[in-house]
Amino acid sequence: MEIVRNPTRTIRIGRVTIGGESPIAVQSMTATQTRDVDATVAQVNALTDAGADVVRIAVDNSAEADALLAQTNLLKMQPPKTLFRLRVVEIGLPLAMSCISILLTLRYPLTEARWREIKEALDKRRANEAI
Repeated sequence: MEIVRNPTRTIRIGRVTIGGESPIAVQSMTATQTRDVDATVAQVNALTDAGADVVRIAVDNSAEADALLAQTNLLKMQPPKTLFRLRVVEIGLPLAMSCISILLTLRYPLTEARWREIKEALDKRRANEAI
């Protein structure tokens, strides 16, 4: 018997590749209260020992996430390249958007006269839409 698989995109979760032509990965999710960090970690270990490739953990709020990260050092498991990319996005994206907004402000100055023209044009459009 041959298993027919639907075509899917390939994604990576840590060291596991899912989708595409990758082997089927065993996934599971913890059934513990995340605030009980010891029980959650024990269940993750039990699932990985049983052969799970990916274990998902439901986190209800930021306090539970902080407790879990502090207890398990999950951030140390992230590859340095991933942490670098996250920092670039967190710093670079707001910086780029600020530069773009400054350039647009300089290129298209909004004087009071131009502001009034725009307001009148919008008022006319609204009046036409109401008819």
